[in-house]
Amino acid sequence: MNKEWPAERLTFAKRLWDGGHSASEIARELGVSRNAVMGQAHRRKWGKRRAPTGGREKRLKEGGVKKRINPFWPLGPRAKKQSAVPLPPMPVKIPPKPPTREPVPLMQIIAGMCRFPVNDPPPRGEFLFCGAPVMPGKVYCPFHCGIAYRLVEIKEAA
Repeated sequence: MNKEWPAERLTFAKRLWDGGHSASEIARELGVSRNAVMGQAHRRKWGKRRAPTGGREKRLKEGGVKKRINPFWPLGPRAKKQSAVPLPPMPVKIPPKPPTREPVPLMQIIAGMCRFPVNDPPPRGEFLFCGAPVMPGKVYCPFHCGIAYRLVEIKEAA
């Protein structure tokens, strides 16, 4: 891969750049990638190009280009914001009571027992787990499901 561009190529690319051609057009002329042109322009500090002659705005005025309409934005970009309908308050959930069962070591855990760790093990100790009956389809009891699985709250835009 040759990183150095010959002086003639740089001069030609700079002339096109100053003439308002896009990096893609210059790349096609020179037979290189658009990123190669952008890299040279950046490293050599060619600066911003002047606006290209006859762009999309000019074609829009002449009626040659139809304005795109986003079907998923029915109000359009300049529509006034509608006042949001206030949502009903979220129902307050009463958290389940913590299990009263003695913690269980790892080797005594069987299917259907809560696997939520309840301690930080001492240096030569072992992890202890909740061991209460689990919720259907989960690995934790109802109390620890409330801790482990949290719903993302929907915040209203201010």
